[in-house]
Amino acid sequence: MRAAVIYKARDIRIEDIEKPEPKLGEALIKIDSIGICGSDVHYYQHGRIGSRVITTPHILGHELSGTVTEAGKNNHGIKEGMAVGIEPAIYCKVCELCVTGKYNLCKNISYYGAPPSLGGMREYMCCPVENVLPIPSNITTEEGILLETMSIGIYSIDIANIKLGDSIAVYGTGNVGISILQLAQLSGATEIYMVDLLDYRLKIAEKMGAITINAKKENPAEKILDLTKGRGVDVGFEAAGDPETPQLTMNSIKHGGTFVFVGIVPTSIIQWNTEVSRRRELLIKSIYRSRHTYHRAISLVEKGKFNVKPYITHRFPLEKVKEALETVGHYKDNVLKAIVKP
Repeated sequence: MRAAVIYKARDIRIEDIEKPEPKLGEALIKIDSIGICGSDVHYYQHGRIGSRVITTPHILGHELSGTVTEAGKNNHGIKEGMAVGIEPAIYCKVCELCVTGKYNLCKNISYYGAPPSLGGMREYMCCPVENVLPIPSNITTEEGILLETMSIGIYSIDIANIKLGDSIAVYGTGNVGISILQLAQLSGATEIYMVDLLDYRLKIAEKMGAITINAKKENPAEKILDLTKGRGVDVGFEAAGDPETPQLTMNSIKHGGTFVFVGIVPTSIIQWNTEVSRRRELLIKSIYRSRHTYHRAISLVEKGKFNVKPYITHRFPLEKVKEALETVGHYKDNVLKAIVKP
């Protein structure tokens, strides 16, 4: 079968590899779509994210959907022919963090696409049946890759503890930022500011009801303070993954407000003015992937509460995976979500 194998930064090749055989408790999935995430772009551009480095031939991809071709006997209701999404985290289930429900922090976790765990940019892969999630009938198999993005958004909202009538600012209008926008609206936020450098993405956010600010044209924090009559927002989300945006986000938040770090900064090192966070007594939180969110994501889509339609803008065959990564990495052709189809 074919797979996109990355060796180092910007060195990704289409190769023939052995088709996997499912073990006991696994299902074999024919991959339909792989979403290109910002983390995939970081691995492609830099060969690493922080301490996670590509040192051996590796396969990216954790936003996955497909069709079950072998399911075996299982008590999870997974059957051959089902259209499914895939929860990318496999955790040990026995450590302190797992048994207390914080499995996303498991030190023994394996996460598809994060070295050394191979991801889904291939024609077939085997997954534990508990990680295989039937896709609601009212969305396409392609759109099933968005369940992972939604899960990060839901977890971000959980961490932020948004209350009815809250105001929020989201720096970054990519897939996660747009998801936070929709989910914050569902959670009762009534005043939502979206900040980005790209007008085409801001237009999407504006159509969804956000107040938008282009950071190329004006200082977004000053604009938000002006629009809130000097108060600032209740919650600020950094979802851009840029070294400069954490400070701008903090500058937008009210005294006693909450800052949620969602984005992945390629350098892993940032600086901020601690006088702002200290004197405003900001509650600083961060998220790591997601937990207890996938089934809620499925429910929201199934019940028509979350709109998945604006996201997927580009499709590439597996042979053009490099073009897909370059398109997303350089924001070409008004891309929002690009998918690769083996």
